[in-house]
Amino acid sequence: MKFKDKKFKILILSDIHNPENMPVWTEKFVLYAMETEKPDLVVLLGDNTYGHYKGVTDEKNKTALKKIVSLLGDTSFAVVFGNHDHEGFPEMSEAQAKKLLFDWYKESKNCLMQPGDYSINLKDSKGERDIFSLYFIDSGTYAEESGYAYVKREQLDWYEAECDKNGNLPSYLFQHIILPEIFDLMHESRIPLPGYTKGQGDRGWKFYKFRKGTLLSGEMKEGPCPPEINGGQFDVIKEKGSTLACFFGHDHTNDFVCDCQGIKLVNVPSPSYYTYGNNRGVRVVTLHEDDLTYFDSKVIHINDVDTPKPKNKLVDKWGVHKYERKTGRDAE
Repeated sequence: MKFKDKKFKILILSDIHNPENMPVWTEKFVLYAMETEKPDLVVLLGDNTYGHYKGVTDEKNKTALKKIVSLLGDTSFAVVFGNHDHEGFPEMSEAQAKKLLFDWYKESKNCLMQPGDYSINLKDSKGERDIFSLYFIDSGTYAEESGYAYVKREQLDWYEAECDKNGNLPSYLFQHIILPEIFDLMHESRIPLPGYTKGQGDRGWKFYKFRKGTLLSGEMKEGPCPPEINGGQFDVIKEKGSTLACFFGHDHTNDFVCDCQGIKLVNVPSPSYYTYGNNRGVRVVTLHEDDLTYFDSKVIHINDVDTPKPKNKLVDKWGVHKYERKTGRDAE
């Protein structure tokens, strides 16, 4: 892949959580983003398909996956897995389910995904030399010890070696689950205070707010859910010094950009109407060949564009699946 007219545009879609039948509101919004932004690359940032639900089958999972791919047209796309993608195959191990999903993605000629963790180098507009790297890491599902998974030492060894192989070019990193260092950027309170957001998981009894100067744009609308165990990934990224920004999904309503010791930590909201949201959107990142260190990113929020939206306010807030569970009624 290469820059075009000294620019390279990436559209990031996270937590689509697509079941067999994609809600029309999600479909129209993704198509809007594709048509208006015309990205050079789409990144599917994990939890792309819904996972386990009543009546799920391999055929329904494949239908869900192929629907997402169909919205991308001929645009090249890369994929990482989230913590739910494999759950739609309860009879399989996580590795077996991911292998099957990988095979289905690779049926599309425009899929750039590779087995396991992988990187893609971008060439200059003339196509003469590599000038930027993109790293794609499987952040896993759940840790054996407790909580969400963390990137393992062998993956960090791969990242270090891959950076060296690529000449330590400036780079971005994409994975589903955010790093624990996000909480190094926050004030913590044991009582709810104005401007503070309630934590989740093992931090569910505390409240958080970004420290002054760390939040560059966007908002924290829900407590981030990183691993409970710190596997040292941020320290490795910091030591290598070539990755300028890391992009995460997982927390559906967060759309912030933060600065952590000079590295941007960026959350991508979910566009899905099948799962919870209420801040639905996609993120667009534009690289500039003349200044690869410049960070140009925006979020397109669904409420800011003229696309179909559900009339049912509960569906809009909680998503189709939770509405159906709570009420036993059709979302329409």
